[in-house]
Amino acid sequence: MLRKIFSTELLVQRRLNDSTVLREKCIDKLVDWIEEEVAASRGLGGSGEVELPHLLFLMALNLVGNFILSRDLFDLKSREGQEFFNAMNNVMVWAGKPNVADFWPFLKWLDPQRIKKNMVKDMGIAVNLAASFVKERAQQNISGFEKVNKDFLDMLLEFEGDGKEWHDKISDHNISIIILLVGGGKVVQENESKRETGCRGDMEEWGNTADLDNR
Repeated sequence: MLRKIFSTELLVQRRLNDSTVLREKCIDKLVDWIEEEVAASRGLGGSGEVELPHLLFLMALNLVGNFILSRDLFDLKSREGQEFFNAMNNVMVWAGKPNVADFWPFLKWLDPQRIKKNMVKDMGIAVNLAASFVKERAQQNISGFEKVNKDFLDMLLEFEGDGKEWHDKISDHNISIIILLVGGGKVVQENESKRETGCRGDMEEWGNTADLDNR
């Protein structure tokens, strides 16, 4: 069902074409951030080096945010942006770390390396931040706020099934996970070139971990 929603509502040609201006805006903002960080570093006597992975992450996340939520999610000085960046990077680390419990399943309940525990903790931080955006939009809808153009989040909140594969509304928690997976995909893209192994399995791992965190 999720694939159908993505193919019919998110990845349609019209939305992709409309994203051209958004991409340009996000790139312009990235350039401004880099200039600010260089100036700040040199002002403190530094060499002008910047934490480029963090800036690229924020740019990619804001691009997704504008695409599906019609807004920037974080800015350069945002505490939540740094927390989300750290949490998602940590999830990538835990997902790619060899786990002895995978080789000896009887150790899974013990979680000897605390991989599951740490992944659930970091995924919980990320899910809670995503949930805050869903809650904010739901409160706007309750207050009677009307948007001229509805975005992907509006569609998810209003979805009540297709009468075939799905017959219920999507829960706020599951909507948060969908947003997280879309945004988290950008983390995969940014980190893929740094890793020797593929990252395609990580998205499924994140979703499973988010479900564990909700139990």
